[in-house]
Order: sequence, then C-alpha cells, then structure tokens
Amino acid sequence: ADLGKNPLLTNTKIVDCWNAFRMSQNAILDFRKQGMNLFCTLWKHIQSTFSEHNRNRNQEAESKPSTVIRLFLHRFPVGPGSVALPLLMAKIRKENLPVVVLVT
Repeated sequence: ADLGKNPLLTNTKIVDCWNAFRMSQNAILDFRKQGMNLFCTLWKHIQSTFSEHNRNRNQEAESKPSTVIRLFLHRFPVGPGSVALPLLMAKIRKENLPVVVLVT
C-alpha cells in the first residue's frame, strides 16, 4: 500500500446537486419535485460510484459492492430533503448496500 496517499482524499468526489433545486411558482409542489430530483441525483451517484469501483476491480457490474460509500450531505435543504432522504435510505436498505450517510 502507498502510505503517501490518503484514500479519503484520492477517492473523494463532489457531486453537484444544484439542478435539483430549481424553483417554480408553487413552493409546496416544488419541494416534492426538488426532492424527487435530489433523490434521483444521489441514487445515480451511488450507482455510478459502485459501477466505477467494480470496473476498476474487474468485477461484474451486478456483483455485491466491496467498498463503502460515505455520503456527506452538507447543509441539506429541509423541504426537498424531507422527500429525498427517506426514499434514499429505503432504497439503500432494500438493496443492502454499504452506504454511510451523514446529514448536516
């Protein structure tokens, strides 16, 4: 193992979820739509991260992940987050994925 590289730094990706928060005239319906968009963005990120990891390790795309994804959601918006987070956690648990979520 290369002791000079910190895996938390070299394996860190920043995902831009800003497109999920476009505002419309109806704020309540907009929160639902934003929440669904945010869920889709986060879920696609999780799927692509596992696919990339499996590809780098020459594993099948559908095989059980051999890494843990640490998802840090900084300043998570309450309205859209109240839609996205339960859906995300339910999907992670249903798929039995090694994902850790920290929300601030």
